[in-house]
Amino acid sequence: MTSDMEDVWFGIASLGNLLSIIGLVTFIIGSTREREVRTSDADLVIPPAAAILGFVAIGYSFGYADGNTWLGWQGFGLADDALTSVRLASEVTMVGLVALGALGGAVERSTRAAQVGVGAIIGTLALPLLVRSADVGLLSDVSVDGQTFVDPAALASRYLLLGLMGLVGALIIGPRLGKLGPTGESRYVPGRSEAASTVAGLLIATATIVATAGRLVAVRPATSTITIGLIAASGGLLAAVVTGYFYAGRTEGWALARSLVGGSIASTAAAATMSPLWAAVVGAVGGVLVFVADRALDSARIDDPAGIFAMFGLPSAWGLLAVTMTSPDRGLDQLAAQMSGTLIVASWAVVISAVSFGAARMLGVLRIGDVEEREGLSPSG
Repeated sequence: MTSDMEDVWFGIASLGNLLSIIGLVTFIIGSTREREVRTSDADLVIPPAAAILGFVAIGYSFGYADGNTWLGWQGFGLADDALTSVRLASEVTMVGLVALGALGGAVERSTRAAQVGVGAIIGTLALPLLVRSADVGLLSDVSVDGQTFVDPAALASRYLLLGLMGLVGALIIGPRLGKLGPTGESRYVPGRSEAASTVAGLLIATATIVATAGRLVAVRPATSTITIGLIAASGGLLAAVVTGYFYAGRTEGWALARSLVGGSIASTAAAATMSPLWAAVVGAVGGVLVFVADRALDSARIDDPAGIFAMFGLPSAWGLLAVTMTSPDRGLDQLAAQMSGTLIVASWAVVISAVSFGAARMLGVLRIGDVEEREGLSPSG
């Protein structure tokens, strides 16, 4: 693989992340309410914008430049090294995606101040310090009898951060008005467009597969990685169909879309080495986990309107552990290393999100008022 082709494929990975942002925005819009609660869909661009600006100004320095470069554009916007430029452009789009997902669990009821604040923390600290940890920190030090933590595309750990931040945010901010019934039971709140959610799920899954192929092109041909991703996504979809049939006699379109995404997310960690058969298995388990997570959160009365944790959090954690099964020659030591690394990422996600959302709640700027939630965000929200 020539360096020029690596440049091209990392650029394609950046495009994949950008398409994931577009797909997730569409998915959130399709999954949220239109009449009872009017939210400004334009607000969905606030978290990614705040995160990207924070990353360019400060986060880049923490993640890539040893604290010596305080303007990220000096490292990638005007870089002489094209590969460095496209790799960092890929991180910029990933920062935006993580911020969008993290606030997705609090959609319909978070203030713009919270969206800006949490988004900025993700861009300046949450993702950059995770990247730094993988290079010279706790993640890089994980080793069990010679086996180290593996995340070749460096995507699964980022998706885990995204999913868990969305979950913690949803937990801290509390359910939407109308989500809980008179006796505290969780009620089904239909979104405005199942069709939009379905198309968006297909877009997110495709973009995830493309981004994975772009980041792994140095170790596996892109066409092979794309094939593996498609098989995994299909496995997730079919598993959701079967699970839904046995659980309720049918599976809603939004659930199929989430499981399609879950299958593709589950494949990212092991995409460099997985066989087609293992891709189907890993994707199928990812799809089932999406189904299980959705219902578990509903039973626990945690309101995650777009299923952020179900789509990104649980499947990515499973994918990191599945690396061991797709490379059985590495043995139990590799499983221990994967478990340790996954726990580190999960712990960081929980801590940084608890601090971010918790601080916003303590300051009284996390959630809009009940009147605003019923009538929609005011211009000053």
